[in-house]
Amino acid sequence: MTYTVVARRGEELASITVSPSPGVGSRAVWFGPKGIAVVQALSSKELARRAYELLGSPEEAIGVVLRDPMAGYRQALLVPRRGEVQSFTGAGVLGAKGFLKRKVGDLELYCAGNGLASGRVLFDACTASSRDPLRAVFDMAYAAEEAGGNATGSKSAALVYLGSFELFHEVPLSPDPVKSLWASLAAPTPLLALGRN
Repeated sequence: MTYTVVARRGEELASITVSPSPGVGSRAVWFGPKGIAVVQALSSKELARRAYELLGSPEEAIGVVLRDPMAGYRQALLVPRRGEVQSFTGAGVLGAKGFLKRKVGDLELYCAGNGLASGRVLFDACTASSRDPLRAVFDMAYAAEEAGGNATGSKSAALVYLGSFELFHEVPLSPDPVKSLWASLAAPTPLLALGRN
């Protein structure tokens, strides 16, 4: 019952992970100079860390998740700053679930989710009006929430940005975590210039 949206342009990328459980960022997300690794559904930050370490070799990175004894209950999205993106959704993960990717000009969009209100959530989320990765992931997360988001509602959200600077920010518990995430970053960060109210 979590979804992750990612926007990547060149080596710049941003992601937002949204969950009905508190503290999704501290449970499911690992990031660094190589990119972003998320292991959600039956989340595991340790498994995300191990997959992240192998991001330079896509098959080996996803193999870390596939070899895990609980792989059937996990969903992974592995996005390096450059190179091949890997995704896996175990058969035991709650539906509606899946992975969707789209390319809009030079912007690559990736959406993975499980326990969603409907399959429409991923379809609606995997689009963005902005060509800026940071703004695009907020467009995507707002679209996911408007389409119903997580089946049991959303309570936490975590943002990762890797570009001219690195940023991790989490809203561990909120009745509207995407809006709270935006509001908490509106100033004094560069997000202020993006103008989302």
